Amino acid sequence: MKQVIAILLAIVCVLVLGGCRTENEGSGVCPPSSTEAEQGGEGQKDEENGEEDVVVISCGDKVLEIQLADTVSARALKDRLAGGEISVAMRAYGGFEMVGALGFSLERDDVNMTTRTGDVVLYSGDQLVIFYDSNSWAYTKIGHIRGATRESLENFFGWTDKTEVTFSLKARG
Repeated sequence: MKQVIAILLAIVCVLVLGGCRTENEGSGVCPPSSTEAEQGGEGQKDEENGEEDVVVISCGDKVLEIQLADTVSARALKDRLAGGEISVAMRAYGGFEMVGALGFSLERDDVNMTTRTGDVVLYSGDQLVIFYDSNSWAYTKIGHIRGATRESLENFFGWTDKTEVTFSLKARG
């Protein structure tokens, strides 16, 4: 009887721990994201003119807007984008997110959170994750895609496993 219980516990541990893995390429992601209140859900504002900071994601002629969170990572990404757009090859992961390596690291301040559809987070300091669905993990929030639904995100990224997207700052005015 003790052996059966030990085996069952081992199976449960494998299933629980197996749900959060990083693949060899370093672009796998385990769910992260917090509520907006936990991670500075109030959007960043340009202190000079009070306008909110927005990042544009484009893929071909399709465009989405990310309202930036008030976090160290969102500010660091904004600073990087001030120097020009960034292209990221994003790939589907786990049926609930798109993940892409930035090619550089950003400062981070991870907190445990539960993501929601449209959340954009930094994982492991050098990967952006866009969620179709919810997941719980330790991330630093970058922002949230305005008006995002699972369907709108699936249509944006298409039905391929890998999609090249461009991140840029939204022009003001």
